[in-house]
Amino acid sequence: EEDPIVRNVDEGGQGEYTVCWDPLDGSSIVDNNWAVGTMMGVWPKRTGLIGATGRDQVTSLVALYGPRTTVLVALDDGTYEF
Repeated sequence: EEDPIVRNVDEGGQGEYTVCWDPLDGSSIVDNNWAVGTMMGVWPKRTGLIGATGRDQVTSLVALYGPRTTVLVALDDGTYEF
């Protein structure tokens, strides 16, 4: 389920960001029709993940799937729900 290895997928070396995500957090409770979700964080390439903090994040996203599906995106000017 989880991969503790940081993988560099920027083959051309032109990437600007580091992305970390959990594609289906809470998957063990899907049978109960409770909400599960996807979480994603984006950091500048210069920061990377090791030692990065929430203040270093460029943006984050949380998507919830269940009885109600919604996506929350945090940007510099606020948090938005879709």
